[in-house]
Amino acid sequence: MRQAHYLSHAGIAVGVGLLLASCAPTTQRPGTDPAKVEAERAAQKKLVFEKRQQELTRLQFTFSRLVTAAAPLCPEKVASLGMAVHSRADYVGIEAAEDAGIGGRPMVLAVIPGGPADRAGIKVGDELLSIGPEEVSRFRMAQRSVRNAMGSDPGPRAVKVKRGDTEMVLTAQPDMACAYTLDYQPRDNVINAYADGSAVLITGGMARFAENDELALVMAHEIAHNARDHVASKRAGAITGMILGSILDGLVGALAGGASTGGAFGRMGEQAGGGVYSQDYEAEADYVGLYIMARAGYAIDGAPTFWRKMAEVNPDAISRAYSHPTTPERLVAMDAAVAEIKAKLAAGQPLAPNEKAAAEAVPTSPAP
Repeated sequence: MRQAHYLSHAGIAVGVGLLLASCAPTTQRPGTDPAKVEAERAAQKKLVFEKRQQELTRLQFTFSRLVTAAAPLCPEKVASLGMAVHSRADYVGIEAAEDAGIGGRPMVLAVIPGGPADRAGIKVGDELLSIGPEEVSRFRMAQRSVRNAMGSDPGPRAVKVKRGDTEMVLTAQPDMACAYTLDYQPRDNVINAYADGSAVLITGGMARFAENDELALVMAHEIAHNARDHVASKRAGAITGMILGSILDGLVGALAGGASTGGAFGRMGEQAGGGVYSQDYEAEADYVGLYIMARAGYAIDGAPTFWRKMAEVNPDAISRAYSHPTTPERLVAMDAAVAEIKAKLAAGQPLAPNEKAAAEAVPTSPAP
């Protein structure tokens, strides 16, 4: 019996093998040279590395230009040298970065022509050792390390760099910029960008979707969210809603003889409170963002049509308004804002958003 059992299994194995063999490809292909495969592997890794460098340069240059131009509109400011920086932390999963000598300490990736770093003689490839009395941190996102070392003092800085094997100290007079950092998330392919009150976050999907002026529009919108304190206002509204909802949880529980609502009204109140004025915040960020773009010298005439491009990838937004206005509403409102800004430019007026009179102003959030 045992021998028959083995023979049965062997027969099944042979049958499966014959079946798989009958499914095998039948064309005679030319062989591949392992050396050529490895050479191509290295070439593709290099392309990925170079693409990331281009993305970082484009994003940081655009962001630097915008936050510098928007400085008068922002409540908090930081000194800026006007350059793109990178470190190993900006190339997670990209082997060619290590081969190219990108280490843990921030290095200069590109210098904005005519900017503070350029005027000071800082060069591409310089390793940043310290800025003033502050050592530039290693093993962090390079831009954040440099921002922390710069601080908010508008005075000149002694910038210690390592160029090749030589260390030198250069003096730079920084520009002032909005005190926000850029957080690039290259592996996130969703077309998105958002602000958290202290940073502007751009996904890889958005960076690859938006053309240069469109990218400036997206960044300016998020900078405006931070500058107008929308994130804190939404948090305050959420807290207010949660408190009121929690009170209702208690009342309902008491009326129901001590039954628990499981905090349902508190959660509902938090969600509802956080959404108060949400569409108004988005409309205001569109409006103020256009002013930031114009202040930075970007062409704004074509900015409204970005919402047609967004409608193509998110058709629901054409007719349905959730936390944001619909894309047609945003385009038409932007058209009006463009006309307003161009009229101010023609009249030589300051490029500052129009503010409501105190009596007309709507509170940005319910008081907690």
